Amino acid sequence: MVTTRRPDRSKQYETAEYREILSRVAANTRRLREATGLSQEETAHRCAEMATRLYQLVESGQTNVTATTLGRLCQGFSVDVVALLAPAAPLPKRKRGRPRKATRSAPGSGA
Repeated sequence: MVTTRRPDRSKQYETAEYREILSRVAANTRRLREATGLSQEETAHRCAEMATRLYQLVESGQTNVTATTLGRLCQGFSVDVVALLAPAAPLPKRKRGRPRKATRSAPGSGA
């Protein structure tokens, strides 16, 4: 999804305040999702059938979050918007791709 921004507003998207809001929403959204144990796809569905890609962009802090999107997130997580905008420490970056499955030792191997 490529977002084109109006050139006359480009400086607004570079401010520390704007980046802080996106960072807070991203971190709080991910924390709420991980607390429920749901996948991004399942969570997006709970958020008023939000497109999974939009949810991924919100959680990664890569898209402008509208009031409509905030409302859908609040509905999906059953929280007030304050929970999404609360100060939050940034979450550590996750490795790309799926996590490796735990390996099981073969029966009788003694391990």
